[in-house]
Amino acid sequence: MWKAVLVIGLAAFGAGAALVAVPSRQGYAELLLLDDDIEAAILSARSEPAEGPPTHRRNFLDYQLAAAMGDITGAATALEALPASALVDSHRIAFAHATGAPETWLDLQLRQDVVTHSAYQRQEVASLLRRAGRYEDERAYLARLAEAGSLDADLALRLAWLELAAGETRAALVRLADLDDAGQLTDRQGRVTLASLLIEAGQGTQADARVARWDAGSPERAMRATVENFFASEIADGRNIWK
Repeated sequence: MWKAVLVIGLAAFGAGAALVAVPSRQGYAELLLLDDDIEAAILSARSEPAEGPPTHRRNFLDYQLAAAMGDITGAATALEALPASALVDSHRIAFAHATGAPETWLDLQLRQDVVTHSAYQRQEVASLLRRAGRYEDERAYLARLAEAGSLDADLALRLAWLELAAGETRAALVRLADLDDAGQLTDRQGRVTLASLLIEAGQGTQADARVARWDAGSPERAMRATVENFFASEIADGRNIWK
């Protein structure tokens, strides 16, 4: 399956119309690859020795031929010889994913402009970084998504937890408050944390208003009691946490 994924993109390296206009062995090999005639493509490419330094187009053809033959080492070598570009990076990502190299796949994803990432990619990258214990990289990636306006609500909540763990209390407070203002903070722990951060920041009145709203929409109406239990010792000492 991975062979089929990798055998694409010839036109970007000068093939296209040149395949018809230039009846070279290389051009013929490219046409055969497009027709999925792997054996004939290999024979055609090898029947004409390459002259001069390898071109990007030649390296790309070598990559595709190696991939089609299942030569992972050869495909990787040819792919690495290509200059970085959106197309080449997309092939490197597909290659890493297809050959079971999650760390390489991750690093390539992190090199990309996050604006190009789909919702699936965002979730997958964040999940793999988390499972690999790369929390700083995960926080940096999610922060880039937030800056680009591409942060899903669940990932925004995850970023708030990472910011808290990194001691960035103010950033976490603002992020949780923004989620709540958008009606996207439905997680109980997230709500308790936001109220607690507001109280600790001396914004008890705002915490009071938010807790009242949460309890009004909940049959249990237990959020206020949960937050007060969190500050039980201070309340016992006479502190009014809601001011």
